[in-house]
Amino acid sequence: MGNSCVCREDSDLEDHHHGSLRATRGQARRVDHSTGIGVDAGEARSSRPRDPVRPPRRGRGPHEPRRKKQNVDGLVLDTLAVIRTLVDNDQEPPYSMITLHEMAETDDGWLEVVQSLIRVIPLDDPLGPAVITLLLDECPLPTKDALQKLSDMLSLSSAVARQDALNPAKHRNTTAVLGCLAEKLAGPASIGLLSPGTLEYLLESLSSEAHPTVMLFALIALEKFSQTSENKLTVSESCISKRLAVLESWAEQPDYLKRQVGFCSQWSLDNLFLKDGRQFTYEKVNLTNINAMLNSNDVSEYLKISPSGLEARCDASSFESVRCTFCVDSGVWYYEVTVITSGVMQIGWATKDSKFLNHEGYGIGDDEYSCAYDGCRQLIWYNARSKPHSHPCWKEGDAIGFLLDLSKKQMIFYLNGHQLPPEKQVFSSATSGFFAAASFMSYQQCEFNFGAKPFRHPPSVKFSTFNDFASLMPSEKIILPRHRRLALLKQVSIRDNCCTLCCDVMADTELRPCGHGKERHTGPIASSSNPLSPSRAARTVPQFCDNTRCHNSDIRSCAENIVEIVDMDEENFAISSSSAADTAFDAVIGCIEDIIMEEEFQQLQQSFMEKHYLEFDDSDENKLSYTAIFNEYIDLLEKHLEQQLMRRISGFNMDTFIQLLMQHKEEVSSDIFDMLLTFTDFMAFKEMFLEYRAEKEGRGLDLSQGLVVTSLISAGSKHNGSTETQ
Repeated sequence: MGNSCVCREDSDLEDHHHGSLRATRGQARRVDHSTGIGVDAGEARSSRPRDPVRPPRRGRGPHEPRRKKQNVDGLVLDTLAVIRTLVDNDQEPPYSMITLHEMAETDDGWLEVVQSLIRVIPLDDPLGPAVITLLLDECPLPTKDALQKLSDMLSLSSAVARQDALNPAKHRNTTAVLGCLAEKLAGPASIGLLSPGTLEYLLESLSSEAHPTVMLFALIALEKFSQTSENKLTVSESCISKRLAVLESWAEQPDYLKRQVGFCSQWSLDNLFLKDGRQFTYEKVNLTNINAMLNSNDVSEYLKISPSGLEARCDASSFESVRCTFCVDSGVWYYEVTVITSGVMQIGWATKDSKFLNHEGYGIGDDEYSCAYDGCRQLIWYNARSKPHSHPCWKEGDAIGFLLDLSKKQMIFYLNGHQLPPEKQVFSSATSGFFAAASFMSYQQCEFNFGAKPFRHPPSVKFSTFNDFASLMPSEKIILPRHRRLALLKQVSIRDNCCTLCCDVMADTELRPCGHGKERHTGPIASSSNPLSPSRAARTVPQFCDNTRCHNSDIRSCAENIVEIVDMDEENFAISSSSAADTAFDAVIGCIEDIIMEEEFQQLQQSFMEKHYLEFDDSDENKLSYTAIFNEYIDLLEKHLEQQLMRRISGFNMDTFIQLLMQHKEEVSSDIFDMLLTFTDFMAFKEMFLEYRAEKEGRGLDLSQGLVVTSLISAGSKHNGSTETQ
């Protein structure tokens, strides 16, 4: 892709001296759509902190005329050129981006924007594909008519993939657009978009005659289409695994573009498109000399980590982060990173207190407990603020060095052996417990060296390496494919009344609402719930063991409201199996638990709520638009749930199930019951949106004043004693 990153202009440097940070956060962070409203959105939204990731969507004021339409190609190129220069949290988005968003509010305008992205984004710009994702992700969801018109306009086929071989930018951009839409839409819309012609086009783009960057984004598009189960089956039946088996040999290529193709091919064969007779990579990789690696258990959800544990890649539209397995408290330490893609990554040091909020756009360098080097935008990040550094833009193959001197309380960053002045600001908040860590924008990849092999540019000072001092059990080095990890999780049996946090020790403390306020459910089903144990799913009151403080829980109690010991009889949680009807009902509930925890359902629900939550106000008056949104919700989510249940349970009937549900509602997890109620009860549906909006706007329920700590151990027990509250 080349090192075509545009460096800051002199005027930008001058602006830095006046306190205005002007290097883009760009799409390095996934937009928090709740912050995509500008000064006209009312005091509730304008007063809260804005997501520092992407520029806000300002929109038009109530009396402001629509901006004059300009040449769409020029607007796209203007956005690409200026996107690196935006980082200030209060800075307005560029005029070009605002205008493109407004154009995309109509079907014709949306189609113009998409066609322009395909037509004009250059091949050699490292942020080109990410800007495609940024613009499409911010635009309104396309209608069915718009998607059909786009399919007709593109008229994709294997023959089209072979055309214009000398113009790979057009094909790269087309595949990037398809991948973004597949991720954004999911469900039935994604199924419709993957027509036979589109599938032929993407498969042909994987042929050896295609440009490697076209191959890469075609594969990523197929991955994202396969997030929908029906599409995954369709793609798998196309014999894609045979093509990928050839391409995975590129994973060790010195050509960094081909290396990306090899990495993604290998990951897809391990996780998505399984090939009969192929050994999984984790089963054959040699980890004998690896004592420190990226922590696959301490990583945001969409980051891809190689089976070696030393290479990571992000192809999601969120800002994915990861930490190393080894933590240091004293001494001098060094590690290196090889840049495989030259776009936006923030790499450096973080403590366990650092926040990985991938969808809100917070990564390394975005809080007071971490500091990061950004070689694309030539910035140092600390506490969500940036300052320029003097290194040139990094490029593929560069070696970035990271030195941590805890005795002198300083961090030093290197580019191919050339060091920057020390950074010390993070030590005002943290002095120990540091991990190597990194955050990745879309389509970015790098390789870590924690000392298992010689460093390319070791510093002149004496230092230690993670690999020399860390240790990992053989089982701790294994990074399982997702389907195998899920299979193991399904085998886990969680005892009743165990600790809600560690799931190992029997609980001796329970948190209950103190009665001072209304207990409220907070929107979509939380992914941390374990749907595999009926008794656990039915529990609505958190229980903790005496190691609560090890989990950094912040538990406060109302001193005047200590309640009596609560009887935790299993009969309160067990689901009846006294009849065939009850057994069938239990089976349906189990399937529902599985379905709502699947990525496909989560994405459908998340994208729908992101699209509509700003429409809902906490007032007694119901808007006319609520009815259309409610009907769309039922058509999308309930239909998806019903289709999945009909596939998994022979003879399933939703009406019959709803009748049984009302009879057994006391036996069903409140989270599941509340979610199902949103399909039939408009007020429950509205309340779900209001709570989701409150959470997005930082007005979620404050439990710190409404929890009571209750001992579950009877008097006289050897564990008897007051539980210290934090």
